[in-house]
Amino acid sequence: MTIHLKPVKDPTNDIPNVKFFSKPSRAWYVRYKDIHSVAGGKGIGIISTNQGLMASHEAKQKKLGGELIAEIY
Repeated sequence: MTIHLKPVKDPTNDIPNVKFFSKPSRAWYVRYKDIHSVAGGKGIGIISTNQGLMASHEAKQKKLGGELIAEIY
């Protein structure tokens, strides 16, 4: 999976926030019904499904749940 950040004039003020959910000691699983938009649709969630890593909106569209890795917003 490749994530491209939107280019900005001053990147020091636009560094994305990353929130990690799953950790080695605790996996965070979500059903596709529980997948929500990140930052009002401006962010992206990373989910590990049985079909590989994918964005949260793609997993919800395919009705796949899995391990919530992180949210980037």
